[in-house]
Amino acid sequence: GVLCVQMVMVVFAAPVLVGSAWTKERELGNIDMIRMTLLRARDLYIGKSAGGLMALAPVLAALMLTTVPAFVWHRGESVLLLCGCITLLNCALIALALSLYGSIASRRTTTSIAVGVVLCAVAFFGLYVAGWIFLNAEFRGYSGDSSSILRMFSPIVSYEESFWNSGRRMRNFGWFSYDLISWAKSQLAFAGVAGVFVIMSLYRLARREMRDA
Repeated sequence: GVLCVQMVMVVFAAPVLVGSAWTKERELGNIDMIRMTLLRARDLYIGKSAGGLMALAPVLAALMLTTVPAFVWHRGESVLLLCGCITLLNCALIALALSLYGSIASRRTTTSIAVGVVLCAVAFFGLYVAGWIFLNAEFRGYSGDSSSILRMFSPIVSYEESFWNSGRRMRNFGWFSYDLISWAKSQLAFAGVAGVFVIMSLYRLARREMRDA
């Protein structure tokens, strides 16, 4: 439960910390100077991503330190805690990609932060809620199979449900393996979503450079 709260904190901290990554350059009039360096869109994006990771690093480090006592006192659930830490890092990277896209797609910092928050809310929670509403409206509830499909719509929910189920069924290796596979699928699916936003950000950077040149 604590790890899930930490994931939510990281998801919504990323737009605030990273949302100004590109818009600040435009507001300060640095775009022309950046263009004179002949850096490619890929180089600019890598630099801004590294800066975003540095901004998120203290938050992630503080949150990771809080899991150390859990590893000590709950050694039997070390696999679940490790999955939680991986999910936390994955959420940070996904939120970083969404926040950078919001900054690149906007012209003002306030707008970019708002866009980043909305993108993160929709990606991490909106898709899951929409799927849950659809299944309940069309099928009067959902079975275990459809529940596993819903997990794919949110890495945080996927970890929460896998953790809850695995906590009760760790003695059954078959069920435990199923939970871990379901969790891994969700993480990979959202990593792919982050990859799509990275490509979109690179495209907008390159197109904006050509347009302003």
